[in-house]
Amino acid sequence: MVWPCTKFGLVLKSHSGGEWMDQLKVAIIGAGKRAQEYMRVLTAMSDQFRLVAVCSDNQAFPDGLADFTDVSTYSDGEALFANHQIDLGVVASDPMKVHDDSIKVLEHDVHLLADTPIGVDLPSIDRLGRLAQLHRVIVEVSEPYFRRPHERIKQKLVQSGLIGDINFAYARFIGHGYHAVNVLRSYVGFDIPPTRVWGFQRDYGVEPHSLPSGAEIQSEQWQHGIIEFRGGVRAVYDFTSAAYQSPIRWRRAKANTEIYGRRGMCVGLDVAVGDGSGETKEVSVKRRTIKVDEIDVVDAYVVDSAPEIVWENPYRTYPLTDGQISLAAALTSIQEAIQTGSAPEYGLFNARTDREIDMAMANSSDRQGESIEIL
Repeated sequence: MVWPCTKFGLVLKSHSGGEWMDQLKVAIIGAGKRAQEYMRVLTAMSDQFRLVAVCSDNQAFPDGLADFTDVSTYSDGEALFANHQIDLGVVASDPMKVHDDSIKVLEHDVHLLADTPIGVDLPSIDRLGRLAQLHRVIVEVSEPYFRRPHERIKQKLVQSGLIGDINFAYARFIGHGYHAVNVLRSYVGFDIPPTRVWGFQRDYGVEPHSLPSGAEIQSEQWQHGIIEFRGGVRAVYDFTSAAYQSPIRWRRAKANTEIYGRRGMCVGLDVAVGDGSGETKEVSVKRRTIKVDEIDVVDAYVVDSAPEIVWENPYRTYPLTDGQISLAAALTSIQEAIQTGSAPEYGLFNARTDREIDMAMANSSDRQGESIEIL
């Protein structure tokens, strides 16, 4: 295993041969819903990125692609890279193809922003790390969960010390496996290594019913995971497969997190601390929005503490939804890494750790909840 590949000790050059320009030339691999969201974000941020080409092997390009000027479409990645000088490849293809498509990008000496999951096992993820070093390019992973605006303010709140050092964190219905792990690690600290996990998984029958997609289901799968970190902090998540679309569950509308510190707690965005007299003092969290091209864009989250804790949206001048802001954050993370040679915000190592925990919990479940050590 070769970790991490973060700094290069040289001035990175663009594929046009000179110093990096302000606008990165981007190709997207994939043309589904996720890829289309990237297209919208790249269009909104056209002062920083230029969408050059889109590749989809099934040639199922969105009707709206005609609205993008000077965007070439391909069904063959080799042809794309032969015809264009690309600075950044964004892989947003089918989840089962992300890893193979990422390899193709790296093998063409192109920096990579990959969607999740980045590999079916740890050796496949390590291969991406080795290829990145061999081709002297940077890899960032577009894990969106911890980059969402309402998660950013929770992270700042924890880092401020308002609720004290973290004892325990909990996620309900936030997402499956590595997504839930990602959110929980963002509270505990990405620099705090996990040491042990427990996992439990079981299928249950439900009344047969239809999903909005038209699919019929008659069962759901529940997952429960426990993560222990160095220093003793623990985190727990629960998730059901029915949480995504089923009308008999809340479809994540009531998905929630709980963070318990030594001085207080943050449940969702409800914050409370002890006031020193035996009473609980509630601390409000306010969301400010502004209008940008008729879109209500989050401007900031403000925790009414002394001093105030503020997360300001660095993309508030763009007409982006909260979900699109998380994609913008991933794009600018690798943009900065490319242009400065610094480490990306999240990176392949953290993505590998989230996936390692996820797979260890599945292994634990297969062993009837036996604890699995993370080395």
